[in-house]
Amino acid sequence: MNKPLLAVSALLVACIGTAGAYVIASPGGEEEVVQQVETATPSASPTPEPLPTVAPLPPPTLAPGVTLWRWVNVTLLIPDDSGVTFEHTVIYSTAGEAVGQGIDVEKADASDPQVSSHILIDAQNGAIFQENVRDEHRALFDAVIATLVVITLDSSTAAWPYNGDPPEARRENSLEFSFIRPTPDTGLDVYGGIGDPGGAFVGITNGRSGATVSAKSDTAELVKDLTHVSPEDMATFQRWVDAVFPCNEGHPCSSVSQ
Repeated sequence: MNKPLLAVSALLVACIGTAGAYVIASPGGEEEVVQQVETATPSASPTPEPLPTVAPLPPPTLAPGVTLWRWVNVTLLIPDDSGVTFEHTVIYSTAGEAVGQGIDVEKADASDPQVSSHILIDAQNGAIFQENVRDEHRALFDAVIATLVVITLDSSTAAWPYNGDPPEARRENSLEFSFIRPTPDTGLDVYGGIGDPGGAFVGITNGRSGATVSAKSDTAELVKDLTHVSPEDMATFQRWVDAVFPCNEGHPCSSVSQ
């Protein structure tokens, strides 16, 4: 369920206009170079209507083996052993313009991994854009979609990097960096790749803001770019980039993500 560093590369391209040969570094897996891509930043998406003001909901009591996943304003509860994946994506209009952030809930068929069921959800308001669910997956998908909640994140009670100390147990390494992956309920996702130009980088995004950390090739000094971070996200994103270190004697990194 935990997606590799490239899981939001489409979002990175759409939001920041990045081009390059990206590198996947999945937990426990070998690095894989993905073909070089070049793309232009699409037209700006329409300004989303604000959600109605509601009292913050208490966090749900999670059953063992169930994870709360968030992207933008949508949360879902997904059993860890269900084979259902939660992926961030960009929703495009029929004219090919990026019009918003989406969530692709998917499960591959047991007999043929190339065949799958999926539901595409608007991450802003919870609307379902596309649905293609096989009969054998219907009960599972209905149960997952029944947990869908549309609510803005309560940053005052959210996990690190919103509050608390860095959870060192979630530290990973890849692309010459040591970093901490936030928990899925924070709505924050880590990505990374090889910029062209610029070299290796890691970054974090919540679908609205994005920050990256890269290293100068001559000195290995870290360059923290927060120019694409909105004011309301600045403190949170600053905490995350401050917890990124280069791979060195003080923070030894293996060749693959831990």
